[in-house]
Amino acid sequence: MDIVPTVAPRGVDAPLLIPDRDVTRWFDTNPKAHIEWTQRLNAKTRWSATDKGRFVPLAKMARWWKRERLRSHRHPKGHLIELIAGYHHDPAARDWADVFIAWVEHTLAALAPYRSSGTLPTFADPGLPGQTIKTGMEPQDFIRFYDELARTLPIATRGRSLAASDLTASAKCWQLIFGAAFPLPDDGGRGPSSPSGGGLPAASVLTRPNIREAPKFG
Repeated sequence: MDIVPTVAPRGVDAPLLIPDRDVTRWFDTNPKAHIEWTQRLNAKTRWSATDKGRFVPLAKMARWWKRERLRSHRHPKGHLIELIAGYHHDPAARDWADVFIAWVEHTLAALAPYRSSGTLPTFADPGLPGQTIKTGMEPQDFIRFYDELARTLPIATRGRSLAASDLTASAKCWQLIFGAAFPLPDDGGRGPSSPSGGGLPAASVLTRPNIREAPKFG
């Protein structure tokens, strides 16, 4: 959890001022508008009144991916990871493997020109229309992030393809992405396919790794 001082010169419902130690300036921030943005995105991924949505869990998955795959590297920070998830997720994806893989594919495609040119991408601030966020990234941070995401894609797609026939092999792929937070199955590694026809395993025991269930990461 990051705790920073803020100033509300125009009231708590208007953009706040937040300090930046690197440039010793105060910048606008609008956390309430950002929360509303995430809520709208999540609402667009709900398919029924009881569906909790796909975007918020995807943001947790993406942050957990960063924790496992980028380890001690500071950038991109969690806030930026959430923005990238928001800008490049697929609201139509339903199975969790599809949700995560679609995000990876869309992000790689959208940011490929910046990787090729060696330039840093900019990201619009959803809470402050017309402004971009200060990412704090240097070129090497972006290259590290992009390349690690590219290395993740074939692992994730293999994990998805193995899920219908070999749960243990599938789970081991997902463990390479999410670490021990994604447990191995306890039933010998094989199980029935989902009745929905999605090709992903249907849960029969609580400890079976089932990417169809909402992730608990983060």
